Amino acid sequence: MNTKARLTFLLIFATILGYGVINIFQRNEIITDIYHEQLFGTKCIPKEHIFFLKVHKCGSSTVQNILMRRGYLREKNFVLPKEGHYLGHPEPFSKSCVDARFLRPTEHFDIFTHHSRFGPAGVTEVMPSDVKKVAIVREPAKLFESLYNYYKLNRGGYATSLKALLQYDLQQLKSMAKYHQRWGGRIGFNQMAFDAGLAANKFDSKDEVDTLIGMMDTEFDLVMVSEHMEVSLVLLAELMCWPLEQVAFIKLNARPSNSGARTVLTDEEKEKLRQANGADARIYEHFKRKFRKRVDEYGRANMARKVAELKGLNEKLTALCIDKVIPPEDASKDYPVFTYQINDGAPDICKLVVMEELKFTDLLKQRQLERFSHFDDFDYFMNAAAAD
Repeated sequence: MNTKARLTFLLIFATILGYGVINIFQRNEIITDIYHEQLFGTKCIPKEHIFFLKVHKCGSSTVQNILMRRGYLREKNFVLPKEGHYLGHPEPFSKSCVDARFLRPTEHFDIFTHHSRFGPAGVTEVMPSDVKKVAIVREPAKLFESLYNYYKLNRGGYATSLKALLQYDLQQLKSMAKYHQRWGGRIGFNQMAFDAGLAANKFDSKDEVDTLIGMMDTEFDLVMVSEHMEVSLVLLAELMCWPLEQVAFIKLNARPSNSGARTVLTDEEKEKLRQANGADARIYEHFKRKFRKRVDEYGRANMARKVAELKGLNEKLTALCIDKVIPPEDASKDYPVFTYQINDGAPDICKLVVMEELKFTDLLKQRQLERFSHFDDFDYFMNAAAAD
């Protein structure tokens, strides 16, 4: 490192110390690109283009918030839906799903992190060639229980409690998986397989599921495992060449443990759900094995140190931001999850950390429209100048 680089390093290091805990989570967003090698001793270049398959009820809202927060602070361009928070779905994603106000003929986007049903060709249309693709999986019995209670499928989907549903024999459940109308056209059995693009009538086809798994192996640079969120985020930070500060999180969309929000299942019932969600079970087992191998390659001792570091950062972020955790008033109502009250005088980063997805999406649209309007004004100026 030459003298100029050393002085730069010392200046940046002093700046970080001076700004303290708040700027662990804010200033770091700016300095990392330019001084990553001096600060962290690595030669990788931080990557800015990411596609995240936001699989239902896999802890994906927590990951999405990390990506939205980082992109918002760095003024990155997001693939945003026309309305709500779905980019298509149940139809596979295509460019036509994007809010037309953000489409530019010669430009790609930086971040894709809203709910979609995976369509590789559509993703290629809107994301640059160096995009990193990431997905997430969860143990199928846990996923289906969470899905069933979060979306209240006892009312609108299957019109019975989860316990009562599990009284059906396995073949009846598998038939429901293939032929029963999905809630909203989106939600039901084998949710991971469906979100990844597999048609419901192919759930019990070994060849079709094998093909899907092969496609995911080819398309995705990382498949995270929800039960190991901190480990997954360490691997994400490594993949993207981001410091751990940029993947610190506070868990979102968490449900209380009382009976109104959860169903306690026996081991037999869990196994029955795994068999009824057979496509998901095969996806999960495949990527869990691959995940373990990736952790072994990373080094388990090194991973343990990084996970401890990330947990420490999460604790600092929680202390900085959170005054109170607020349980849902009525766990029997729709979407019963904890919310947060932030500390008085908390920095702006804290509002982003706990911001609900729809509100954050509106904020991204507003900021992106402001940026794009400036581009339009500039294009108009340049075209007018060329005409003179």
